Amino acid sequence: MLETLLGRGGMGTVFKARDLRKEEAHDRDPWIAVKVLSGDFREHPAAFIALQREAKKAQKLAHPNTVTVYDFDRDGPIVFMTMELLEGESLKDLLRRHPYGMPFRDVLPIVEGIVSGLAYAHEKGIVHSDLKPGNIFVTNDGTVKVLDFGIARALQGSRQHEAPSASNVSRAARNAETGGDATLFDPGSLGALTPAYASLEMLEGKDPDPRDDVYALACVTYELLTGRHPFGRLPADEARAQGKAPEPIAKIPRRAWKALQHGLTFERDARTPSVQQFFIELSGRRPGQGMNPRMVALVVLLVLSAGVGLTLQFQPQLTFLWHRLFPTELPPETQVEITDLLEIADLNREAGRLVSPPGSNAYEAYKAVLKLDPWNAQARKGLNKIAEYLLAEANRLYSTEQIDKARLLVEESLRYFPDHKGLRRLGERLMEENPTP
Repeated sequence: MLETLLGRGGMGTVFKARDLRKEEAHDRDPWIAVKVLSGDFREHPAAFIALQREAKKAQKLAHPNTVTVYDFDRDGPIVFMTMELLEGESLKDLLRRHPYGMPFRDVLPIVEGIVSGLAYAHEKGIVHSDLKPGNIFVTNDGTVKVLDFGIARALQGSRQHEAPSASNVSRAARNAETGGDATLFDPGSLGALTPAYASLEMLEGKDPDPRDDVYALACVTYELLTGRHPFGRLPADEARAQGKAPEPIAKIPRRAWKALQHGLTFERDARTPSVQQFFIELSGRRPGQGMNPRMVALVVLLVLSAGVGLTLQFQPQLTFLWHRLFPTELPPETQVEITDLLEIADLNREAGRLVSPPGSNAYEAYKAVLKLDPWNAQARKGLNKIAEYLLAEANRLYSTEQIDKARLLVEESLRYFPDHKGLRRLGERLMEENPTP
């Protein structure tokens, strides 16, 4: 029984519904989601068959980071799917609330959830082919769910390896011009993609490959960090023809920027080979690994050895001591983390980097120490130093009448230091004197 309209998209319309059989069995949670698919499927029997087969595969994706598909059926001309009901918001909605992007530390768990779902699907031989913010959901408890698995892949498979038609290309161009994120269907070839997130190979009509999902994931990650698409929503072929390159992101570690560049490479053979590798390059660890115990130990060693500031002059001694404590060779991704920590965590010499706290490994280092030892005075002193620097920078912007920048810096700073009295007072003053239009 359809109850509430939840949303519309290029794939169809989604409703909240009551499963009457569950109610009959006195199930306390009879709610499900019903997706009524678009008319393109009704007009093409071959697509219906291909979709049914892919939906069957999607039903086997029993993974916490993929939406659970219950059934695929048809009632007369109406093709529909039933699946678990999710409560929360899509990344598309999340991005509306963060028009300037999110901190690196908040983006990593989202990307990790996406990677876990995609990696599981790739192991099962399923490529998503239409990954975008609207197809990624964050539930109220923080779980990341990838939606519409297998649907776009089924349609791609029905192309029979044809080149994209002129109608599909023109529609892709119109979509890029308007900045839309609609999944495009070409009745001639039954292709399905969203041009702004489609790899060059998808636009050229080549067989789906996991590296297509890597390109889309890199686009989504860049957008989460900045609030902007890396190529201004241009399809990959147009972006390459115009010599477009993504604008560097200063507030993230250098290794993360290199990871994004690798994932956004236009040519498939030069692109990051897997979503797992993309996350390793982005974060310095494997999905699901959490902070390496040795890394935590190194963070404690660095913070306690260097006191308030983590200075490069200690690197040889610390490296020697580290190898004495842990003589076995470290994984490459952990070595990358150590290098970044030693290079950018000096509060005194690298103060300019601290305008974005989550982009600083010093901030993460002190938080890690406090997690292990909530009463650690040195770690609290380090965090206070970061907060005071941010307040000083915001006051400088305010005094030079750079009001918008000052307000943005205070808003972002309060996300990480919500109880800092100075930041709160400055934020209140900015709102009183310059209320948001």
